[in-house]
Amino acid sequence: MNKSFVLALLLATALALQISHKAAFISHEAALDLAALRASELSRHNAKRALHGTPSLTLSDSLNTAAQTYADYLATNHVFTHSPSAKNGTYGENLYWGWGYPSKTYKDGEATESWYGENVNYDYQTGAAKQTGKVIGHFTALVWKAVTQVGFGFALVAEQGGFAVYVVANYSPTPNVRGQYVANVPAPV
Repeated sequence: MNKSFVLALLLATALALQISHKAAFISHEAALDLAALRASELSRHNAKRALHGTPSLTLSDSLNTAAQTYADYLATNHVFTHSPSAKNGTYGENLYWGWGYPSKTYKDGEATESWYGENVNYDYQTGAAKQTGKVIGHFTALVWKAVTQVGFGFALVAEQGGFAVYVVANYSPTPNVRGQYVANVPAPV
């Protein structure tokens, strides 16, 4: 059976039951093909990294587990904040939230494209944002040369009258280290 059809059927069923934005989490195993999503996101990450001459990443089981646990937490609790492990520097973390009505279909690489889009704000000469207040940290984490492993988590949930997807990417070793931007975020080759 077509994965898109299964996802659409699950979403239609949830709407028919009039699930509110506080409704129970839709199991990621039932609604999302995690292996395919992780493979696609890894491929997108590595394609963006290749543009900057940084080495390809490999998937880490432990980072996948941490990212999935946290994506489930975000979706279940309808919050959007970094994990304690990311805040204390255990690993780097990018977060993405997308929403749709009456359903939300996650497009391959949607999170990676969003994070990479911050490259327009990055000054490769100074290793800082071109303008104060411009966000660059998702982009720099994605292409950070010293990072070797990544893990992804995806969660789909009824939210705000529609459906939301939460995506978590965890990076190791930790990127975005002060004083190391110029050495780890090269200009496109």
